[in-house]
Amino acid sequence: MTFPPRPDMVLSALEAALDTGRLPPAAREGARRLVRRLSNPVRVALIGLPGSGKSQLLNMLAGREVIPPGKAHPTLRLKRGPKIVSHLHFQGGRIETREGLAPTDMLQFRPARVEIEAPLPVLDRVSLCEIVADASIEGQRAAIVEAIENADMILWCSQDFSDPEPVLWNLVPEALRNHSFLVLTKADLLQRRGALRSRLAELAELVGESFHSVYPVATEHALAALARGAQDQTGFTGSGGRALVKAIYKHVDQGRQADLDTALLFLSRHAPTDGVAKDGAAAAVPGMADAGLSPTPVAEAPEPELPPAPALEEPVAEEPIAREPVPAQPEPARDEDWPGAEAGDSAPVPDDGAPEDLPAQPEITPQVRTEALAILAEGAAALPGPSDNPDKAEAVQVLESCTETLDRLTMLCAEAELDDCPFAEDVEEAAEMALLLQVEGSVGAAADAVTLLLQLRRGLAA
Repeated sequence: MTFPPRPDMVLSALEAALDTGRLPPAAREGARRLVRRLSNPVRVALIGLPGSGKSQLLNMLAGREVIPPGKAHPTLRLKRGPKIVSHLHFQGGRIETREGLAPTDMLQFRPARVEIEAPLPVLDRVSLCEIVADASIEGQRAAIVEAIENADMILWCSQDFSDPEPVLWNLVPEALRNHSFLVLTKADLLQRRGALRSRLAELAELVGESFHSVYPVATEHALAALARGAQDQTGFTGSGGRALVKAIYKHVDQGRQADLDTALLFLSRHAPTDGVAKDGAAAAVPGMADAGLSPTPVAEAPEPELPPAPALEEPVAEEPIAREPVPAQPEPARDEDWPGAEAGDSAPVPDDGAPEDLPAQPEITPQVRTEALAILAEGAAALPGPSDNPDKAEAVQVLESCTETLDRLTMLCAEAELDDCPFAEDVEEAAEMALLLQVEGSVGAAADAVTLLLQLRRGLAA
């Protein structure tokens, strides 16, 4: 039985490749960027107009009150640390460090920004930053620029996303918008006015173009449920809080996996092959070959046999809430579903009630999965061998090969009538992305196309 490479081994291999001093300048910068991304939690920024509920949402995601409600404060960043410590950053570079949370009257000290370290489980995976600005167009533009420069993912907090918010949001680059959520932080107010359902319907088209997803959350209700403890899972779920937390973690995990796949692709081209390694990891990362990668061309390796695999166990679908928050039946909760849990704890499940039955999704059969893995293996073998200085012609060849592989997978899913199967949806999405990458035609686009195939193969082999 084989396992994918551990993130720490991939990171060690990247550092070893940098230590050789033999990487071309462009590859060296790419490796450094990957090391930074894999070494740190995903940076999540909360932005929006004053009064849009950013502070309360940050408290909800943190699982405890970090920012007192109604208290003015500058831009605040929350990151992982062994104990609660606040760092007040002032103009001119002076930093004042205090034990515990920042004082509630922190504005009287006039800090430019505040950074808080805390031992909260959520901060193992993300850092949270509320970017504070006044309501002026200039102030909001400055906040957006700061988010663009310092965030991997944005939560735009809003009551109903009305003017001038759409105009401001258009300032965000498309690549970052695709990793951002619109959070209606006061969904309970819209619901009481009978306007939530209609507003979500109005936003549906906009969300598809400008955001990854929209999540209505009754933030105050979510905070109240967290304050009552793990026994009030129903309240936290009904507020929309659990759906948002799950969606953020899922998106973060997918992004982290994409970074790992990109790193494996990089190492297949640039990993040391002369035994140079750091802590015994580098020349080849265990598991690289299983991902369809190795420091030598895949075509030179013997084609592995693909034994029939058991049917995949379908996970419960987790959709963005596109309706007003309503009480939901209790469901088993993991640590990540419950922001207020201590590390390693799980919220207890009430004895009464049962999860709502969901319609079964079509499963991929062992035969189809075996055929799909074979198509991906053939596609990997058809790719050109590694090159230290790939040119546009090689990129075009790689893109054409990846597109052909995805076309074959699309036909396989159609013949197997897997229209609503998650794998078929992943293939369709990958095929659409590959077409866009083929239009771009760059070396970077070719690397992204190979990453799409790696992700599909990893999903089948899981």
